[in-house]
Amino acid sequence: MADKSFGVKQVNLINASGTPRIESPNNLNINAVNVAISTDISVGGQLSLGTGTSISSPGSNILTLGTNSVERVRIESGGNIGIGTDFARTELDVRGDIWINRSSANGQPAHFSNPTQLLIQHTSAPNVYLIHGQYKTTIISGERLGAINFASNAETSGNGTPVVGAAIVCEAQQSWTSSFNPGELIFRTNSGSSSAPTDAVGITSEGNIKLYRAGAGIDFSATDDGSGTADSELLDDYEEGEWTPNPFQGANGASATYSETRNARYIKIGKVVHVCCYIQVSKGTNTSQSYDIYGLPYVPDGTDGLHSGLSVSYIDSWSTDVSYVTCTAQPASSRLLVRYIPAVGDGQVASATADDLNSTSNIIIGGTYITSV
Repeated sequence: MADKSFGVKQVNLINASGTPRIESPNNLNINAVNVAISTDISVGGQLSLGTGTSISSPGSNILTLGTNSVERVRIESGGNIGIGTDFARTELDVRGDIWINRSSANGQPAHFSNPTQLLIQHTSAPNVYLIHGQYKTTIISGERLGAINFASNAETSGNGTPVVGAAIVCEAQQSWTSSFNPGELIFRTNSGSSSAPTDAVGITSEGNIKLYRAGAGIDFSATDDGSGTADSELLDDYEEGEWTPNPFQGANGASATYSETRNARYIKIGKVVHVCCYIQVSKGTNTSQSYDIYGLPYVPDGTDGLHSGLSVSYIDSWSTDVSYVTCTAQPASSRLLVRYIPAVGDGQVASATADDLNSTSNIIIGGTYITSV
């Protein structure tokens, strides 16, 4: 047929002998109610189906689907399917967003017993990659590498901005090199008062667990309680380091000396602080001043005048003959008050003063007290 178009109600091309052919020098337009083809049909160019839609084969054993005069889907010769790309690297290669929505139109929930599910199954252990950028070689410290957000639509129509309740984020902990790529996994939660989740707990590249929010901790409320009245079951802090003992608050030339073998350390777990020190005290020109050692790393709790006793395991160079020495962490103060029981007398505890010491004296202290923070 040499005509460019023809109009019929029905066209049947039935393979009898040979191959039926419809030839046209330009375009072939078929306008019919039904077109039945019961034999193979070969199209050397592009097959257009309505305005802007097409099926074509741009290469050997390659099939493409197009809309709006743009290629959308490509099936490679090996069976790989590409959406938004003309080079499918895998069985399904999508260059764009994917929406898995097990619901009816406009986001209204459908009557299904299960929510939307994504199942990834492999003959061996499957791997899922969230890759930051295509061919991106420079990653700087703090740069986000990927995130999984748990959200709901802001509107019942499903067309609003998603409201995120929690997220799992991976960020570069430091800038990357070809052989150094530390990453931190961060769990973010929405406290209900913010529009977006904020950092709550992190797992660093070293494997440490990091709490980002002040006052947050490990909640042991699910465990059994003792016979006392529990005020809190939240473990919210850990810290360790050095503290600087300061006898007589440094007045009148008083000082403390210590070295690598004679030092002062502390450990804080929750509101419990353990301190220890091995120091040599020089009292300077102090005489009747109270023997106080200032500089505790945390102020003892002042609630109800609570005192905590600490042990003195060694002393020397006292001018007073004593049978027992101890000390207390003074409430709402950063000091230890040294006390003693005289070797001779009524056995009553007395507060030590500078007069009870020689010019220099060694003391070892260790014990625990409670702080308010």
